[in-house]
Amino acid sequence: MNMYMELQSPYNKKHNKFGGELNMSWMKKQRGYRDYINQKMLIILLVLSIFPVLGFGMIVYTMGLDIVRTEVNQSSDSALSQVKEQVELLVSQIEQTTGQFSIQSNVSDVSKIGASPSLGSIQAANVLRNDLLALQSSFPAMDSIYYYHATQDTMVTSQLITDLSNGYFHDTNWLPAIQKEAERYKQSFWIAPRPLPDTPTGSRLGISYIALLPVFYSELKAALVVNVDTKYLSRMIGNSPFVEKGSILIFSETGQFIVQGGAQSGIATAEDERIYDYLAQLPEGRHSGEFKIDQEKYNISFAVSNKNGWTYASLIPTEALYQKVNGLKKMVIGITGLLAVMAFVVSIFSFNRFQSGLLQIVRLLSKSSQPASSPYKSLIQNYMARIETGILNLLEEMQQARVRWEEHLPLLKDHYLFSALANRSADLDKLVHLHDHRANLFLHAHFSVFLMEIDPPKGDVPFGKEDENLFLYAVANIAGELMKPVCLAETVIIQGNVIMILNMPKPVKEKELFEAAEEIRKTVGRLLKQTITIAMGSVVGSFGDISASYYEAVNLLRQNWVKAGDEVLSFRQTNERLSQQMLDYPADIEKLILEAIRSVDAAEAVGQLERFGAYLVDRHASLHVMRTYYFQLLVTVIRLVQDYEEDLRQIFGSRSPFVEIVALEGQKSVQDWFAQSVLQTVIDYFSRMRSHRKQQLVADAIGFIQKHYRDDVSLQMVADRLQINTSYLSLIFKEASGENFIDYITRYRIDKVKELLVETDINIGQIAGEVGYNNAQQLIRVFKRVEGITPGEFRKLHVTS
Repeated sequence: MNMYMELQSPYNKKHNKFGGELNMSWMKKQRGYRDYINQKMLIILLVLSIFPVLGFGMIVYTMGLDIVRTEVNQSSDSALSQVKEQVELLVSQIEQTTGQFSIQSNVSDVSKIGASPSLGSIQAANVLRNDLLALQSSFPAMDSIYYYHATQDTMVTSQLITDLSNGYFHDTNWLPAIQKEAERYKQSFWIAPRPLPDTPTGSRLGISYIALLPVFYSELKAALVVNVDTKYLSRMIGNSPFVEKGSILIFSETGQFIVQGGAQSGIATAEDERIYDYLAQLPEGRHSGEFKIDQEKYNISFAVSNKNGWTYASLIPTEALYQKVNGLKKMVIGITGLLAVMAFVVSIFSFNRFQSGLLQIVRLLSKSSQPASSPYKSLIQNYMARIETGILNLLEEMQQARVRWEEHLPLLKDHYLFSALANRSADLDKLVHLHDHRANLFLHAHFSVFLMEIDPPKGDVPFGKEDENLFLYAVANIAGELMKPVCLAETVIIQGNVIMILNMPKPVKEKELFEAAEEIRKTVGRLLKQTITIAMGSVVGSFGDISASYYEAVNLLRQNWVKAGDEVLSFRQTNERLSQQMLDYPADIEKLILEAIRSVDAAEAVGQLERFGAYLVDRHASLHVMRTYYFQLLVTVIRLVQDYEEDLRQIFGSRSPFVEIVALEGQKSVQDWFAQSVLQTVIDYFSRMRSHRKQQLVADAIGFIQKHYRDDVSLQMVADRLQINTSYLSLIFKEASGENFIDYITRYRIDKVKELLVETDINIGQIAGEVGYNNAQQLIRVFKRVEGITPGEFRKLHVTS
């Protein structure tokens, strides 16, 4: 046995040695494989971690861009809307003022003159020149205003009256446009832009409004040309985009550049054609985009005026807009780059700490058991916990966003309805596309609009100015409850008005709508103790046409210039008023007003003005007639003032009556304004002028007396000298000096007698001749009556003393 073992031992030893070598080789390979995994696992994890960081960064970056774009578009739309409203208001004021000026009697009289007599030889043309000066000086936007007489080819301005053939007047580049538009019988039009006469500071650009005369002409007689310098528009626009380098540009209907306003200058001059061409090429319904100028990108938005077709564009550098978002982009790229560098470093260097950590990760992945207290396991668990927390936070934010969405639904609904009312098809289509499941508010095909306006308060009312919104909400709720049994109804509260949209299954007669509106009006008055005025729009056959009904209601409120209040306005009612014949102008009342102004009788002037207003109200004068007649009265009063003072600033200061009257709404507001701001101001001026005139007349009379007291001076002589009547002279002399005319002359002569008695030794008869008395007896009698002693006694007393 031992021998067998001995015989076997060399084999066993050899075999065991060979097996051990195999095991060692396999273990080395396994260890190498582990080492490779340990070295590369961190690299793989680092590389894989780049993708979620990069993805998260790109999501945040994209969301940031969307937010910025939305905010920019909203800011641009707001700025464009404000500028468009300001410019359109200015355009409307110029059109209304020019139209009312063109129908004044003096303008009509001059326009009727034929080839003779020459305008330069008649007084009416000079009066017209003064009227043009008054209108220009009272309207800051007007750079200049011309009256062109077509028959005589003559120009009347505030400075001159000249024949165009003599070549003195050079601003005539608008004449071809007048001839062209007259062939089409156009009443008025704008030229925008056009070159204005140069000034010492350089060339100018402007816009011009031209009204062709007479109204409803068959043959052109004359034209009024109102010029506005584009620098005025530029100042008015200001820095509207609220960005350091932003600008707002205005283009005409034909794409010609008019003006630029804002902080950045020079863009429009060089790039105006490219900018307008870019806007024209944008797809329909799109109102914004990006535009490049000299390698710099700009965010561009635009809006087109429905009134005159002008295009308003805002231009803002994208660099200023996306500065913060670009910072986020750089941060994401930096983090990604850092992770890549870390992966690269780990691929080159191998550290025991990394290896042991990776070993723990591999064992974890292979489900090998590790102590619960492993710091690496804790690290990974913390990392997973943070991921889980982030996901939970994201879900919570999504839930909060959904809640906010539900809260904003009423605002979206109001925006949707107002977009339909204002005929903003682009906004409407966008809302329907995004929220189609929520946009179907109406079921029927027929619509009408009620526009409800709060009346000015009369006496004690439960709702003050600060409670106006509360009152409007109450009106909306009452109207909604009353109409609920009859039809579908939605209400929108905008700019101090309640707009109610009625949706009916079949067409409704105007009488039935009128009765429904009357019920709303009466109920509101009974419950809220405050009256409202309701304007009814016509019934339309589709939701797309609802803007027509809305604007009809808006126009009814605008035409309700009398603003009696507590009434329902309908299209039929307005047509009946407009169909009335033109009222005769109350010239007799105007004459009494002028007489009261000349007499400085404020109470009489205001009383006659009330008669003037009552005349128009009692005869249901239309808005156009009322505006025209009040404007005619204002022109007449200003003309009276200019007979004494051409510079209206001496009377009205920086105020402009012509601008103020155009901006007023309602007959009562115009009546009050006329009484306080025009009549009282003019009467105060006449009072000051009259007082100064009295003082001057009395001073002149006293000067004449002191110079001619030796002569036979009489009240008639002085009155003739001053070109006034004797009774008026006697009255103002007593008011100013405190004594009547005769007493003053007597006292002055006696004072001279006293001087001669004391300072000279000439006899009484000579003194009588020196002071204007016929003889010594007359002097002695008058002297004793005034002084109580004779002249001789006076001399003896004073010489002795």
